[in-house]
Amino acid sequence: PGLALPTDIKLALLFGFTLMLTGITTFAILQMRGIGAGALKGMRRLRIPERRLARIESLSNEIDAQLSDFYRLRRTDLVRAVGAHVCAFGCSALRALLILEWLQLGFDPKAALGIEAFSVLLALVSFAVPASLGVQEGGTVLIFLALGLPYSAAMATGIAFRLTSLIKIAVGLVVLILLQHRFGKPSDPTGGWKLFHSLRRKPS
Repeated sequence: PGLALPTDIKLALLFGFTLMLTGITTFAILQMRGIGAGALKGMRRLRIPERRLARIESLSNEIDAQLSDFYRLRRTDLVRAVGAHVCAFGCSALRALLILEWLQLGFDPKAALGIEAFSVLLALVSFAVPASLGVQEGGTVLIFLALGLPYSAAMATGIAFRLTSLIKIAVGLVVLILLQHRFGKPSDPTGGWKLFHSLRRKPS
């Protein structure tokens, strides 16, 4: 209610959030029930050659088995994963709070939380945009102006967010390369499965 945004933008964001929440929930339910069978039925209607369908079916059955195993036997890991994402959100909100403080805009945890929540919402709604190019920066400017913060601070914060994203990507790629060399060569098509099974704990 405290955001100085037009009503149509507020309604559009609410609609986008509701749509994404419904889609994510539906996808999770489909994962628990198995997505391979339904996908194959749709592919057969498209008249895809049976030779390719057989290969896709074997892979989809294996994926469905892994997903079913995860949801049934590794619920603790699922809770931990959700908790890790919540902690990451908290760290991002802390990042926004520090940036506001460094830009001498005051210590405002509510504004920092709103900035991060708005950024996450825009990232979800605009997932089709590669790397959220332009959307992330534009969203930062929009939320800053809605909170009554200066435009220059919004641009500085948007650049800082983009730089931290690039750093996270670089660190992730380095870690992925190290794990591939440890569990299987990149040219080995089974390396990914070796890595998956090595990280996967067997239920007691």
